[in-house]
Parts: sequence; C-alpha cells; structure tokens
Amino acid sequence: MSQQLNKIRAEEGREAGLFASLNNANKYFPDWSDSAYEMFNDYLSMHTNIEFLTEDARVWCEQRGLQIPPHKRAWGGIITKASNNGLIKFCGYKKTSNPLAHRAIAAVWIKC
Repeated sequence: MSQQLNKIRAEEGREAGLFASLNNANKYFPDWSDSAYEMFNDYLSMHTNIEFLTEDARVWCEQRGLQIPPHKRAWGGIITKASNNGLIKFCGYKKTSNPLAHRAIAAVWIKC
C-alpha cells in the first residue's frame, strides 16, 4: 500500500473518530458540542496571547459548568473546529499535567 494511501486512510480514521466522539457526547448531553464550542470561545476571549493545551481549556470550561462528556476525546472535535475556523493555531508540543495522561505529549495552541 502506498504511503499516500496510508495518509488518506489515517486522515479518514481521524475524522471518523472525531465525529464519533462528538456524537457520543451529544447523546449524553444534547447540544454538548455547541455548548463546548461556545464556552471555548469564551476561554479564548479571556486568554489572549497565552499558549495552552486542550486540557487547560477543558478544565476551565468544566469549572464554569460545562458537562463532562463520556470521554475527553470529544474535545478533539472542538479544537479541530476552532483550528479549521482560524481561531487557534498549533505552535508546538509539551507534556500534559493531567495525572491520568501520564505526562503524555500534547499539542500546544495559541489564539490567532
């Protein structure tokens, strides 16, 4: 199988996973993805020119009342949408602070 075909299949799998995670969150909490995206925009308006991890925004939103989805992977769809809409841009990687993530490497974002 060609390397290009592998990349296409990997991207298709990524998109399917993001869609499934958001749909699952919306099953438990109707319109969760809309609420999360709106609250994420509030986070961005208060955190100008500060690099952040998705977990930083997630914790901030949850502390302000956003329901916790069945799986944190639902946040991938929110971040992808924000990136695709030009609200944030990727600016590197760093280790997470979430103890359950065991200091995994995660994307660092900044508001555009």
